[in-house]
Amino acid sequence: MRDVPSQYVTYPPYLEAMEVREEIRHFRPGWLRAFPDPGKVDINLNFHKRLWHIAEHEQEIATAATRMLASLTEARRESVIDTQKRLRKLKQEGTERETTLALGPHVIELGRAASLDDPEAWWRRNALSNWYGAILEGDKGLTDWADYLGGYLDRRAIEIRDFASFWLEDARPEAMPRGFVHFAVVYSQLDHKVERGNLLDADHASASLDADVFVTEDKSLHSVLRTVKRLEARLPEPRLAVRAGASAVAAVETALGGLQVGGGT
Repeated sequence: MRDVPSQYVTYPPYLEAMEVREEIRHFRPGWLRAFPDPGKVDINLNFHKRLWHIAEHEQEIATAATRMLASLTEARRESVIDTQKRLRKLKQEGTERETTLALGPHVIELGRAASLDDPEAWWRRNALSNWYGAILEGDKGLTDWADYLGGYLDRRAIEIRDFASFWLEDARPEAMPRGFVHFAVVYSQLDHKVERGNLLDADHASASLDADVFVTEDKSLHSVLRTVKRLEARLPEPRLAVRAGASAVAAVETALGGLQVGGGT
């Protein structure tokens, strides 16, 4: 099992960052460094690939690495939970639009991204907020996103209003399916109980676009994925594994019944 994840599963924030880099290359090439510095990217990717080996053979390093990753994930998790609770409350109160977004000292008019009932508007607003935090504000909860994209960007060339315009007007969800799926999962979770595992569910969904099927025994996540697949057809088919006293292997076998493999993993 150690060899399979190490070979095929790439860290989701890296995959999302590379989508953003290519979209920046298309719409804002002046933001890109003439001589990028991907050194930290390579270090981080190699570290994540080695995690499985480390977990088996280097217990002290594994413990320290787990604590470090947990601290980063916890900051991201708290941010997602706070956002979900706030927007869920607004929707329950009947609020249909949120017309402005505060980014540090800046107040951005959201325009067409103001709707709280439009998944694309949600993606634009939250992608703007999160990538601003990662790239321009140094949010410690978004360090991994910053590490994977920052080495390619000349931050001095990025003006905040233009950064907002890129996300609110120019960026294309179809060109960034992993990022769109990530935030579409977070959006669809608003119809369910806000839980601490929501962030990792979004990460897993983002990484799953290379697969043919997504198997989970979490009924809430399965429902969310079915909703998201209607928004992004490239998301793999979600299947619900029901253990009901059966072994995990038997539950997965049942969930995979009738699967037609289309060339993914």
